[in-house]
Amino acid sequence: IESHPNLVKLWKEYIKVKRISYLRSIVDCESMITNLTNSRDIAPETIAML
Repeated sequence: IESHPNLVKLWKEYIKVKRISYLRSIVDCESMITNLTNSRDIAPETIAML
């Protein structure tokens, strides 16, 4: 850490940003699962058009 402080600082910031993104993805996934539980399935043709 002491030998490469700039690299360590950059790497820590990168991990922090990725962690936040990952946590947001988990929240989005949970929300999507809730929405899917409360709605009907859509036809494969409709999915293909999306």
